[in-house]
Amino acid sequence: MENIYIEKAVRMNRDVRFFCPNPNCNAALYVCSRNGSKRPYFAANRPGKRHIEGGCMYSCDIKFDPNNTDEGSFKFQNAIEKLFVTSIERAKANQLSAIRDKIEGNKKPLRTLRQIYDMCRSYHAKDCYAGVEIWRMILDDRTVKFYTKGCFGYHLVAGKIDTVYYDANKLSVNVYVIIGINKYNICLRFKETKLFKFVRDEVYNNKGNYMIVASYWKSANLYSMNGEINTKKQILVIKNKR
Repeated sequence: MENIYIEKAVRMNRDVRFFCPNPNCNAALYVCSRNGSKRPYFAANRPGKRHIEGGCMYSCDIKFDPNNTDEGSFKFQNAIEKLFVTSIERAKANQLSAIRDKIEGNKKPLRTLRQIYDMCRSYHAKDCYAGVEIWRMILDDRTVKFYTKGCFGYHLVAGKIDTVYYDANKLSVNVYVIIGINKYNICLRFKETKLFKFVRDEVYNNKGNYMIVASYWKSANLYSMNGEINTKKQILVIKNKR
């Protein structure tokens, strides 16, 4: 079955119905904001044809508009590394960034985890953004087929939280997530007890929702990886629409 993206869908009749890319979800999608101020997007807005409860990544709102970002100055690895920076270091960097923004203009490169994630979800896995293919930036239900030897280096990892285990002595949280049809063991390692407790509670209280994590990953095997978490900016939980 052919994948249809929003750029092509907007040229079709407004009554054309599309289907959710999630094979387990029977939602009917329609194009919204064809002539509006926002970038057109798909929405499952018809009664009885919405996304499945508690289990579809595509039910999450995507708020990425390429016209409002500076793609040319976006460097994926640099952006991920900046998420590791502590609040004190970030305050200094923000002062420099504010000065630079006044010089360069209103458009800014993607900076937050949510912004980078929304960008990745807005494009086909083999499309490029800032010269990098999407699948090389994110491991999720669409790109998992490319990761045949594990996940190594700087990536976003996105999956549905299944089970959570933790070791307070080692300051580690093992989150088992569903990506595609497989279960992955993501081991998050911490240096600070306060951050460890925050993330532990955040993922434990959101089983069934989606977790996005940015880190420098090392894989023990195809379905197991570990990475360090230095700040809250590296992790994002997106709750399913009910």
